[in-house]
Amino acid sequence: MAMAMTLLEIVRESTALLCKDLPIFMFITLTLIFPVSCITLSQVFSESPLAGSLSLHLHKIAEAGGLLQSPINQALFTYSSQALLSHAFSFPVFITVWLLAKTATLYIAHCSDIDRQPSLLGFLSKGPRLWSRLAVTYLYTCVLVLGFTSFAMASPLILVGVTQSVGGSRSVLALIAALLAMVLSIGFAHLLMTSEVAHVVSVVEKKCAGRALLRALNLLQGRAQLALILLVVSELAAFMADGAFQKRVMAAQTATSLLEAPFLIFFHSFIRLFQIIVNFVFYRSCFEEPSAEYEIPPSPDAPFPLQQISVAVEIMDQCSKIYTV
Repeated sequence: MAMAMTLLEIVRESTALLCKDLPIFMFITLTLIFPVSCITLSQVFSESPLAGSLSLHLHKIAEAGGLLQSPINQALFTYSSQALLSHAFSFPVFITVWLLAKTATLYIAHCSDIDRQPSLLGFLSKGPRLWSRLAVTYLYTCVLVLGFTSFAMASPLILVGVTQSVGGSRSVLALIAALLAMVLSIGFAHLLMTSEVAHVVSVVEKKCAGRALLRALNLLQGRAQLALILLVVSELAAFMADGAFQKRVMAAQTATSLLEAPFLIFFHSFIRLFQIIVNFVFYRSCFEEPSAEYEIPPSPDAPFPLQQISVAVEIMDQCSKIYTV
């Protein structure tokens, strides 16, 4: 019950942060996250002929290694090849637009959390440094995910070779394969969970780009179960939005589906935005008070300077100047 109450408190606080600066968050969703969701949901790169060639190459390697072909193996190789190619071709978009959206969202959430009014000038001065730290951490996590994925794809071949060398039966092989798949799934989930927390650490805390993963592992001690539940729920919501888009838009391809596409893409973008805020609130819940390592110091009791206006007011001011020219 305590864990459930903590989960509800994190969701409630995340919703409060979202509503506090809703116009700014919606602006980030429409301008930055929406294009990334368009590329992710449309599967532009995963449906290329190169994905089929890579999947066929993986099938040949598996057959040469003695792995029996099955519908599950074929689906696994096809999905793995499509996911690898999609992330490889989308990497420039992820490391620029997506990380910029993450940086801006975490900056605004952090400012709201410590009662510091977010400003456009403040983000322009701190944003490049925050983004660079997040990019370094993102590259580290990409290397870890790629290495883990390579090991997961090679582990069936290793399993078959070891089983054949000791003369094991197919039933023993199936049992070991099921246990291995369970262990790999849990390990991959923990890796993604640690990566998400490390991304928050790299933006919020100073001088931590090289040790953000270690810092995240330290923060997750005793809280891994709660973080795993938050990850599973958010990823499940994004998966449902992805499935709805594939069924209603990509498969149908009618006039009605074209009208539904922007709403489904926005829904997917909003889920990703809320996931970033939830990760920040989970990170913040690990501390009783703001840490001394924070990039942005808490606001003093004195009134906030009038020169540092909010992002929303500044954007409206700039738009009014454009239309009055």
